[in-house]
Amino acid sequence: FFSNFALADGNKFDGPYAGIHIGYDTSYANGTGYDVNGATGYTSSNFSIGSTVFGGFVGFNKVLTNNVLVGIEADYEFQNADKTSIELFNGVPDDEDFRVKNKAGDAASIRAKLGYVFNENRTLAYLTAGYAIEKLKNTYIDARESPVVTNTSSNWYKGWTVGAGGEHFVYDNLAIKAEFRYTDDDTQVDS
Repeated sequence: FFSNFALADGNKFDGPYAGIHIGYDTSYANGTGYDVNGATGYTSSNFSIGSTVFGGFVGFNKVLTNNVLVGIEADYEFQNADKTSIELFNGVPDDEDFRVKNKAGDAASIRAKLGYVFNENRTLAYLTAGYAIEKLKNTYIDARESPVVTNTSSNWYKGWTVGAGGEHFVYDNLAIKAEFRYTDDDTQVDS
């Protein structure tokens, strides 16, 4: 759910705007291949992690004469979700001493918007799509060693995002919106 402060006069959705958002993110990982001491075939288990996210956004809209809206929006959000799982070796769960901790971090996107304004210029339904990045940290743990051996990599993953949403002005310059987005990040191999 988002709150939006519009800075434009005239049509409520026309012009620059900024706001804050809070929501929930569920990330799914299909496993990341890597090498350990020359061995190959290791992957992290398939898993999902969820986290509350919060952040901010800015954008600019132009409402055309037929109530069609075109715009651009950028956002940045913070999250702190992690999960530790047993690694797989050639698809089979390995010894419990071999684990991987995956942590989802900050994310951002820049997107185009296409929508339609109705309800006396108070409500907007829209589609959005664009470029997205997310920071992921992977820590591989070998608990057989003393002290425990870890290997950590932290990378930004780039990809694309698509979504849809609705926005409604509850006051002259204050709107709320709900949005659902799907993001697909690159697959990255760590070594």
